[in-house]
Amino acid sequence: MQEKEIEAFDVEAESTAGQLIAAGIRPRLKELKQREFARNVASRSRKDEKKQEKALKRLHQLAELRKQSEWLVDISV
Repeated sequence: MQEKEIEAFDVEAESTAGQLIAAGIRPRLKELKQREFARNVASRSRKDEKKQEKALKRLHQLAELRKQSEWLVDISV
């Protein structure tokens, strides 16, 4: 083979190899992105759940305090 033919063959082989590698990487990259998205959604959900639990706990505490203060007012009257 002549130099130009060898060079053309190398370029074609590199291109084909690149396509094969890209074809294998794309699904993996898509899978990783989907996993990351799912992790972020789950993390956000846990965070929101903790906030809601904290708010509910505070609400119960305030209700207890109100009940106690009303009870103290009733006793003193």
